[in-house]
Amino acid sequence: MTDQERQEAIAVMDGNELLETRICAFVQLPDGRAGAIWRGLAFPLSGKAGIDVGGPSVPLADCYPLRKPHRQFGIIDGEGEAYILLEGPSAACEAAASAVRGAGIAVLRTGRYLGEPLEGLDADWFIRIVRPDRSLSLNDVLAPLLGTQVASPATQPRDNLRARVLEAELLIGRAREAALQADLARLRMSAATSATEAGAQNALLEEALEKERRLRAEAELQAASSASRPRSNAPARLRDEIETVLTALLPRITLLRDSLNVVSTEYAGRRSLWRLLGELHGTTGALQGWRKVQGVDHWWERHVSNGQDDAGRIYARWNKERNWGVLVSHKCEQTRDIVWLSQH
Repeated sequence: MTDQERQEAIAVMDGNELLETRICAFVQLPDGRAGAIWRGLAFPLSGKAGIDVGGPSVPLADCYPLRKPHRQFGIIDGEGEAYILLEGPSAACEAAASAVRGAGIAVLRTGRYLGEPLEGLDADWFIRIVRPDRSLSLNDVLAPLLGTQVASPATQPRDNLRARVLEAELLIGRAREAALQADLARLRMSAATSATEAGAQNALLEEALEKERRLRAEAELQAASSASRPRSNAPARLRDEIETVLTALLPRITLLRDSLNVVSTEYAGRRSLWRLLGELHGTTGALQGWRKVQGVDHWWERHVSNGQDDAGRIYARWNKERNWGVLVSHKCEQTRDIVWLSQH
């Protein structure tokens, strides 16, 4: 009989009353304790090798075989925050979050992990925390609570990354073209400028629009060529993709605080994000479709899809370096984010 099939006769209690003595199979509960199965539920074993069916129980779907490999976790470290990545059922995430809170670490939120896998860890959940003192090693703080850290991101061929960047380039190109079209339409309808000035601006916009169309056509040809080559199914290096797109295609966008970690951890898709950042990159004035953040000067806000719902938030401000400072976050963090915006 294997360890995972271990069975023993145990006392089944209801408080102080002995109901029966029964041979039960053992499992590991989400919090790491051993448990025994009785009538379809798992109950923690007491010190007398019995269970109390009048106490708490756990569904079998949330349990592990008795000798599960040593618990592991991943870390995505940030400026003032960090993400802890975990695998297993939701109860395992809740138990880990409780242990982290018990150690005095502020837990901001838990949720489904949507980013790239780590080597040796198929993460299902994240715990977003306020990072403890930077003089302390985050791994040293968390290891006694959660197990062993696994931190190596999975890799992918460069062709796959290139295809992802080209897709973003097309989306950003279309957004820029749409913004130029809107500017051109507004100029043609404006009667406030002289015919000579309007003509000069019209010519400049037409030239910029034609250049944008040409660049988009070239990107489409490259994307079609890239799509014809076989690619590995290895997961994308999301951080590489995001940093490459920002540097090469959106140089007037600067992600603030831990925005890069939010996008690479909580976004299942980035199509909506790239379109909005492309529109933002092409303007310096009032933003169409955005609203001013109440009570905070110079900041604009907009909803953004994270690939699953519309719970993402973007905050943007045109700064003295003549670029857009952008904070990407989640609606659950809105109160905390606005405090941060008011200080920056």
